[in-house]
Amino acid sequence: MYQGIEHRIHAIRQQIIQITESYTFNTPINYVRDAQQTLTKHIDLLHEACSTRLLAYKHHVELLEKQIVALDPDKLLRRGYARIEREGQIIRSSQELNINDRLSIYFSNGRREAIVCD
Repeated sequence: MYQGIEHRIHAIRQQIIQITESYTFNTPINYVRDAQQTLTKHIDLLHEACSTRLLAYKHHVELLEKQIVALDPDKLLRRGYARIEREGQIIRSSQELNINDRLSIYFSNGRREAIVCD
C-alpha cells in the first residue's frame, strides 16, 4: 500500500512536470514575456524620443533668449544712445518733428522732457 501511494505520487509529479513544460501551458507565459519585452522596448524608445525633443526645445529656447538679449532696446541706451518719443510714438527722423513739439527723451538712467526749437 505504501509503495502504491509512492507510485501514485511519483506519477502525479511526472504529470505536473509534463504539463508545466508543455507548449500549451507555456504559450500564455511566452505571450506575456513577449508583450513585456515589446512594452519595455517601446518605453525605451519613448524616453529617447522625449529626451531628443526636450534637448531640441532647450536649444531653441536658448537661441530665442540670445535674440531677446541682442534686441533689447535698453541695451542701446546703455551704449549711449537715446530714444525720443512724441506722445508715445518713437521719432525716427528729424523730419517728423515740428517746432514746439513736446518730446520725451529716454536715456539708460532716466528720462527728460524737451521742446523742439529751431
